[in-house]
Amino acid sequence: MSRFSRRADKRVRKIAKRQSKRFNSKILANAVYDHVLQDDLLARTVDIVEELDELQYQAESDSNLSELARRGRYELENEKEIVDVAIERSVDEALEDVAETIDEWDDDVWSDEAKQAATRELREFWDSEGADDE
Repeated sequence: MSRFSRRADKRVRKIAKRQSKRFNSKILANAVYDHVLQDDLLARTVDIVEELDELQYQAESDSNLSELARRGRYELENEKEIVDVAIERSVDEALEDVAETIDEWDDDVWSDEAKQAATRELREFWDSEGADDE
């Protein structure tokens, strides 16, 4: 049973699916999907945002509490879109893990061609990310 709300779990599953679709390589797509789903820090971040939404909705009759919940969520989202930052951190960790371990993987699971394609896509992804930062 998850420690996080059902809404947060559902949102994290959607995030995992969307993030995995960024990659053509099955290796990278699978790694990102699995990592995002299992990332407790990302889930907790999403859960906090979802709980603030719920609090704002439930506190509708108390304008002060509702306003505080709305401002709290706004502050969280305003700080470089906190959920987006958590997502990117999770994706980066998944890709770094693949990069560090792919050469050690058993050929029975992934072919050399699949591993080479993943490595190429990984390099291209990091190159394009670096270009975006400039």
